[in-house]
Formats: sequence, C-alpha cells, structure tokens
Amino acid sequence: MSNTPTSPSTAASPAPSPAAAAKASRLRRDAASLLVDAKATAAAVKANLAAFVAADAGRAVKRIDASWLSRFTSMVAAAETAVDGRAVRLGELKAATSAERGSAQGLAESIRAIRDDIATSYPDDKGIGRAFGVGAGIDAKKTGALMQLAGQLTEAFASKEWNARATAAGVTQARIDAVTAQRSSLSGADVSQQGLFATNVDGTVQKDALLKAVSGSTTYARKVAGVVLKGNATALASFVPARARAAKKGAKRAVSAVASAASAAKPKATRKAPAKGKLRARRAQVKARAKTLAAGPTLVVAATKAKRNPAKKAASKKRAK
Repeated sequence: MSNTPTSPSTAASPAPSPAAAAKASRLRRDAASLLVDAKATAAAVKANLAAFVAADAGRAVKRIDASWLSRFTSMVAAAETAVDGRAVRLGELKAATSAERGSAQGLAESIRAIRDDIATSYPDDKGIGRAFGVGAGIDAKKTGALMQLAGQLTEAFASKEWNARATAAGVTQARIDAVTAQRSSLSGADVSQQGLFATNVDGTVQKDALLKAVSGSTTYARKVAGVVLKGNATALASFVPARARAAKKGAKRAVSAVASAASAAKPKATRKAPAKGKLRARRAQVKARAKTLAAGPTLVVAATKAKRNPAKKAASKKRAK
C-alpha cells in the first residue's frame, strides 16, 4: 500500500459557494437573453400589479402601474422587432400604434366633454376651472400633455374641494373611470408621437438604445419589486433573472492586452482619431435615447388651488383697512 502523499493538484477541491460562483460569472448580455428576461419580468409585474398599485395608492409618484406595464411591454416588442426584424412583429407593433392613436382621440374627446361641463356650469369660477384644466390646449397628437391633463382631471375629481361641485355639474365617477381607462391604454402612444420606436432613424442606434432601455427598465422593476413585495418569497421568486450565467473569460483580457501592445507598436493611422470620435458620438446617442425610452416612475401632478404669498396677502388686507 503506497504512502505517497496526495499532491495538492490532485486533491479534491471544495465546491464553490453560490456567492463565489456568481462572482466568477456574469449574466448573459446577448439580445435574446435580455428579451427573454424582460418578458419574464413583464409577466411577473402583471401577476403582481395589484400589489404595486396598492403600494402607491395616494402617492403622486407612481412607480409601477398599468401605464408603466403597457409602456414596458411596447418597448420590449419594439426591441424584439429591432433585433430580429420579423415582419409579423413589425405589423403587430404598427397595429398597436394605430389602436393607441385611436385611444388618444377618444381620450381627448372625453376630457373636452368634462371640461365643457365644468366651464359652462361655473363660468366665473377660475379655481375649479384651473383644477379641471379649463383653458389648456387639447391636442390628440401631443400624447404627453394629453395624459398629464387626464391625470389632472382625475386628481381634481378625487379631491374633497372639487368633488361635490364637479358631480353637481354632471361629472360622474363613471366618466372619470373611462378617462382613467383611456389614459392607461394610451400610455404607449408617445411612441408614435415622439418617434421613440421609429426604425427609420438609425437602425443600429435605435436597436442598441432599445436594448439598453429594456435592460435598465427590467432592473428598475426588480428594485421596486424588492421594496413592494418584501417578505413575499413566492412573488419575489418570479422576479429572479431568467438569463443564464456565463463564466468570465480571463483569456479574453489577455488577448486584449496582446492586441493593445501590438497596436501600440504600429504607427498610428491617420483615420483612427475620427473613428473614435464617431464611436463616442454613437455611444452618447444610444445613452441619450435609452434614457428617454426607459420606463420609470411617473409623477401625477395633482390640481391644487394656487396659494397666495402670505406677505402679499397681509399687505392687501392692510390696504383694505
């Protein structure tokens, strides 16, 4: 029986811990994996949407709601179209955009009808008129302003100050609910208005920007879920990244170092600087566009009565005496 000691190289090494394994690997960043992960996150948000909405009830800043989910879903569909270029998916996106434009027109008509009732019922009351957006322009093509005005009407009707008077003017909860539903279906209409998902601007920049925005919005959804669904292990499990992990390649760094050394040994090409400038410019374009595309929290501005300056108010009273 041999008494030869076991060589360190042949000794069995302990299995790496999950933390160590995660550190030695990274989530796959290819487009297909990002899109699969985003779709899984969208499904998880949809399944727990009631919890997200309840968490932000009464808050002016809405982190995740039906509007956010609609925008995120539209963004993922646009990213998928930019990546694979399938005609079927492009047709679906165009159909969705057409439907959203129809919703914009319907929302504009609903808002106009409510405002007309308020304006004609209280023609001399600037307070309630301002609360319900009387005098503000209504343009179905300007989705952002239209959605903000719809939110303003909803907040005004919900306030104790204006609810009774608005109801007396014929504004019912059913009409406000209809505005809310139309606003939700319109949440992605700014896609067509602002050209965020246009494919004829710059295909490469648009694709990269969409993927960057999808990745950032997916991460944002997980952060919000970690706060809202804290303690609900079952719900949080559905937000675990669907992407597989890939081992970090140390050899890649070595190859890059060799390539850099080889490049340094060669005389600098005259066109190298402009190429770097173009690359920086393209990265800046991608970053800026992705920031615009990303789905984040929404600020719902509540209609409030303008507060007068206390000093001016005191001076006014003094003059009156």
